[in-house]
Amino acid sequence: MPRGGPNHPVLDHDRIFRVNDPRNRAATPAVAAPVQSGNQTLEKVSLLLNGAGGDPGNPILAGLALRDIIPLATGDHLTGLFVFTDRADPKANLVGQVSGGPAGLKIFDLVLVDGQVAVGSPATGAIRNYIQQDSISGTFLRTFWVQSKDFRTVQLNGLPALDPSDLSPVQITVQQINTSDPFIDVLSDFFVSWADEFSVEHRAENANLDPGFAKAYGGVKFVSVFDTNPTPAVEGVGVEVSAFTELLISQQTKVLVQNTTGLKRFTFRFRAKQGSPYFVDCPVEVLVVAKDPCTCDPPTEEDPPPEEDEPCVEPPVDYIPPLDPPSLTPPDTVWSDPGGGLPIVPYSIEGVTPEQGIVTTFLKEPQLTVTIQAQSVGTNPVIKVRRYVFTGDAAAHDSVKLVFLSEKTYIPLVVDGASCPTHSTPYNPAQALRIAFSRTQEILDGVVQFIVWVEDDGLASKPSAIFGPALANLSAFMQPGTGKTAPTAPT
Repeated sequence: MPRGGPNHPVLDHDRIFRVNDPRNRAATPAVAAPVQSGNQTLEKVSLLLNGAGGDPGNPILAGLALRDIIPLATGDHLTGLFVFTDRADPKANLVGQVSGGPAGLKIFDLVLVDGQVAVGSPATGAIRNYIQQDSISGTFLRTFWVQSKDFRTVQLNGLPALDPSDLSPVQITVQQINTSDPFIDVLSDFFVSWADEFSVEHRAENANLDPGFAKAYGGVKFVSVFDTNPTPAVEGVGVEVSAFTELLISQQTKVLVQNTTGLKRFTFRFRAKQGSPYFVDCPVEVLVVAKDPCTCDPPTEEDPPPEEDEPCVEPPVDYIPPLDPPSLTPPDTVWSDPGGGLPIVPYSIEGVTPEQGIVTTFLKEPQLTVTIQAQSVGTNPVIKVRRYVFTGDAAAHDSVKLVFLSEKTYIPLVVDGASCPTHSTPYNPAQALRIAFSRTQEILDGVVQFIVWVEDDGLASKPSAIFGPALANLSAFMQPGTGKTAPTAPT
């Protein structure tokens, strides 16, 4: 269903290309609806709140309030004011609720809640309301659309923060990275499912705003965030979240959540005007979990480094190479450096059972170690690895595409005591399954992505994507028309 509700097609931004996009050299299908322009959205037939309310894809958020300022010519006076959804039934005359303003102006304040206006739901889409003003000079009719919040009114780390069924908070899980930091950055976005963007003149003074577009945010202009507990919550107070009050919603792209494990509850409060007594609250929850024991931070230049910056000490994967041909050096000298230097610790080889290396042994060849925590049904789990590289695409001229390189099966090094969630029979106890690649060789092969999964007893786990080491090497990206070339290894 389109984002604007049933029978209201709205703009699909996924189908918008740049003018010089290669896809535009062929026939391009039309988008579902034209991009709104500022002239269209701001025309006088609509009653707008901070740019919102002009159409079903750009409604005003229910719970806010708007002020209609009515200009009257000299000698004219207001005889009627009606708010309704059916033009055949204009409801009660509200002219008695109109107050006087500056000379020639009348003011009508309207709270957008059920009973005052018709409010659409996420299921029905926005509902159109009419406001009719009668004076001696004639009648003036305008429209505005209203809808209540939906499950993507707040989005955290790219995930909806509310349950679609009842709009209750959904726990968004984030993992600690560096426990010495007081807060964790959590990305935030608002009114993601509302098609309330419209075209405006480019505002070059603020590079954070999308050039040429503005977003109405349901009429919300200011947002606050604060702790939900204790009840009642107090705006401006934050322990579980770094609180802020009435900042421009268009400039808020993240919130700072307390960096301790546990459930954090906080509330976003939306206003159309600073200090307005009319607002809409959206409570959310973030579950902070401990850092995965199978990951660690890279070492830094700090002296002495904090505990979180210690190098990884997981044992590397080792193996005994087959002696083929038999005239090769015996195994006890294969691992020795002729110069008496560091021993060689190689990488996983397809079909070879690995052995655990020595923690204190330095690696002579850089490795990329992959560890999967899993529970298997059988007794012989293996790790499947697909490799992908970039290659030139003649059809796209100056573009590249991801293509399949190989698929291999590795016997992993099995480590007990993995800290993943456990399941009962028929699953075996959790294990950490570890393999290692030669980073140098993967760069030479131009590998930019791995797809890895576990297979055992005819069953397969959900695949995971891992960036390949060549992705960080600029020579992995092709020059136009050259096709794939092997990138050089970094020094």
